[in-house]
Amino acid sequence: VMPLAAWGVVRHHWSTVAFANALNVAGGWLRYLAVVRSSYALAVLSSLVCGGAAAVVVCSFTAVSERWFRPSHRGLATSIAVQSNYLGWALGSLIGAAEAGEAERARAVFGWQAVAISCCLPLCLFLYRDRHAADQQQPDTAGAAASNASSALRSLASNGPFWRRAVPYAAIGGIGFSVP
Repeated sequence: VMPLAAWGVVRHHWSTVAFANALNVAGGWLRYLAVVRSSYALAVLSSLVCGGAAAVVVCSFTAVSERWFRPSHRGLATSIAVQSNYLGWALGSLIGAAEAGEAERARAVFGWQAVAISCCLPLCLFLYRDRHAADQQQPDTAGAAASNASSALRSLASNGPFWRRAVPYAAIGGIGFSVP
């Protein structure tokens, strides 16, 4: 799946990202059905479907940095994306561990998770842009200024349009990574 995801991210970024979001939504609802029906087969299927979406996420780290950040910011932006993804997986895994053995609470949590993850697709459709407009108009003049981590972080923090899109999308995407 990974080579196909990498090809899609590079060649057809928009449609690949939209497809990954659709897979994540489907995986969330399959996970909920797995809990409701106590079906191990549906739980495995949900993991496979979410795995297809995760392949796109893993292949997108550098593509997002390339599309949204100047060359002097790309290394740090990629690092933040990778670490945020791991944080989402870690937090998501706590949901499954916290609900082990309590079927009624698990149904409620995974039901709300499916509803929350369903927000990813409309958020993607509404917030997706291929490139950051300011980066298309301005040359990279921040090379020397962003040579240390603190100045690079200040510069990244001021990229308002990116953060307004990335934060809600990443938060809801992270919710989708918990596995029953």
